[in-house]
Amino acid sequence: MEFSRKFIEYLHQFDIDISILNSNLDEVKTKLDNISPLAKSYLLGDDFRPFLQYVEKKSAVAYTKKHDGGAIFFAEKYVIKSARNAYGGFYFGSEGNLKLEFSLKNLSSDEKIRIPEHIKGIGYMYPLITNKADIDIANECLSEWLDIKEGASSKSNHAKVNNIIKNRKVSLMPLNQILYGPPGTGKTFHTIEAAVKAAEPTFYLDLNIDQLKGVTQEQRAQLQSKFKEL
Repeated sequence: MEFSRKFIEYLHQFDIDISILNSNLDEVKTKLDNISPLAKSYLLGDDFRPFLQYVEKKSAVAYTKKHDGGAIFFAEKYVIKSARNAYGGFYFGSEGNLKLEFSLKNLSSDEKIRIPEHIKGIGYMYPLITNKADIDIANECLSEWLDIKEGASSKSNHAKVNNIIKNRKVSLMPLNQILYGPPGTGKTFHTIEAAVKAAEPTFYLDLNIDQLKGVTQEQRAQLQSKFKEL
């Protein structure tokens, strides 16, 4: 089965209006069918599900966008080719990658109050899905976005990472630039790896991570385990 149809069938699990998406699917069908295996598993897996569950609660409508390489988005309403209060979605990047978008526009007064200082003034969060390490960053962005939208009080990893780096006076670019760099800059900094590298440099060096190939599954598990100990 083509992935585009599989994705549409998956959306049927949620109370989301996909009538417009269905009628305009041809605009992005080829791009959707040819995203990377990692991107496909992300969209159908547990990581993206919290976003779909949120827009389901808002009785959102799904639709396509033709500009910037094409996209599938979700909004409160969609009337005469115009979206109202878009929540976010994903763009199709090069080589089958995805560029997610979580919107911080059109927030209520309560939502604005919940925006952390380090991302105030940012209209959108643009995590990229190009490799497995990116999924951790995407999850963190989504978790923080949901905290803002829903008022959840769960503690996200970025605050812990920020404190670790700050306490050890490690010279790095601001964390918000690492996580939420402008779209198209390709920033894929692994926050957990950054924290372990700052806090336990000897442990990090002993992992012997290949900087070109990135972390292996075993190394990733070791990093996550060490991060929990910090």
